[in-house]
Order: sequence, then C-alpha cells, then structure tokens
Amino acid sequence: MRLVYKLQNNIKILIYTSSLDAVFTGKPLVDIDEDQPYPEHHPNMYCESKALSEKAVTAANQQTLKTCVLRPSDVYGEGDPYHIDSLINMAKTGFYVRLGNGTSKCQHVYVGNMAYAHVLAAKNILEGNSSVTGKTYFITDGPGHNFFSFFDQIVERSGYRFWPKNLWLPRWLAFSIGSLSEFIAFILRPIKHYNPKFSRFAVVYTCTDFTFSSDRARKDFGFEPKYSFEDSMDRTVKHYKARI
Repeated sequence: MRLVYKLQNNIKILIYTSSLDAVFTGKPLVDIDEDQPYPEHHPNMYCESKALSEKAVTAANQQTLKTCVLRPSDVYGEGDPYHIDSLINMAKTGFYVRLGNGTSKCQHVYVGNMAYAHVLAAKNILEGNSSVTGKTYFITDGPGHNFFSFFDQIVERSGYRFWPKNLWLPRWLAFSIGSLSEFIAFILRPIKHYNPKFSRFAVVYTCTDFTFSSDRARKDFGFEPKYSFEDSMDRTVKHYKARI
C-alpha cells in the first residue's frame, strides 16, 4: 500500500490530489461546501475510487504523517489531456457540437493555481497550522461557467472555428447517443477494448450543475489564485496557438 510505503520512508507530509468526483452524485449540487457527504452510490468506479482514497488519506493523518486532501474542480491549462484537445479535434473535423442547453454550470481551476494550492497547503502544515491537517478542500479560482461555453473561448481564441456556430444536442438525445456508444463498445470488447469518449457519464457530467467555492481553503491556509483569469486564459491560448 502506498500509505504504508510513505510511513516506512519517514515521509512527514502527504498532500493528496483528489477530485470533485469524490462527491459527484449525478444530480445537481449547487453551492455546496466540504460538508457535502459522500453519496451512498457513486456513478462509476472512478468516482468511488476517489472517495475511497480520500477516506484512506484522512484516516492516515496522525502524529508522524500529516495529511491533507485537495479536490480540484475541472483543471485546465497548457497541455490539458482531457478537455481542450478533444474539443480542438472536434473543431478540426468541421462539425462542432455541444451537449445540453448551455445553462448548466460547473467549476474550473487553472493548473498553475492548483499547483499553488498544493504549495500553500504544504507550507502551512510545515509551519504547524493544525487546522489544515486531516482536512479536505475544494479548489477553484472563479465562478461557475457552462462547461462548453468556458472551453469554447479557449478553442476559438487558439485559432479554431466552429461549425455549426451554435449547435446544442438536447440532454435526452445526447444521453441516448452515449448509451449507444457504450453498447457498441461492449459488443466490440471481445475484439477490441476501448473506452468510448461519448458516454452517459460525460453527458450527465457536463449537463448537471455542480458548483462550490474555495472559501474554506482561503480561510484555513490563505489560498488565493496566483494567476488571474485573464492571465490563465492567455497562457493557455498561447500554448494551443503555438501548436497550429
């Protein structure tokens, strides 16, 4: 077990990078805080694994090992392996589609600000701030945005064009397509194993309100974004522009 390994090697501090998925239920969660309980049933094994990891890390907090859990919202920035590349690839095909109706909101955080939150949490623990140890914190650096509207501005500013300009698939239709995509992957599994990017979970995740703040991190260890929203966007766009 990794935690045993850390104890055996006399590691004093463990800042665990978790995910907002640890408490994701598939239902709207609006302006929640860290008191939000874990769901009785998670939407998938990834979400459940994050919750189990958080519990293990928190339970390991003791005199010889100080722990802290950080839950980033959707991380974006240079080299984003999950969101931006997929959207740019879709724009390159000449057919750009969004899911839902554009009203759902979720949280984001720039990768540099997320890294800075780790530094601040570790610094506070090293300096003896006992209010941080054994705690869990949401980390975000701005208000909620619609998933697609947020990333659209990065894709467009990076030099890519949308067509159709404003096509949104209704949630029910997108969910049906996601179900079909998963069914095809299941049928093909004996021949080729792959995880479909268009899934029911992806639809629910991008079409469901999930908002919170970093107020507790600000109060306990002084988290404030190191990079402004404008600077974060400029850095991200510069990276993707250079790849055209």
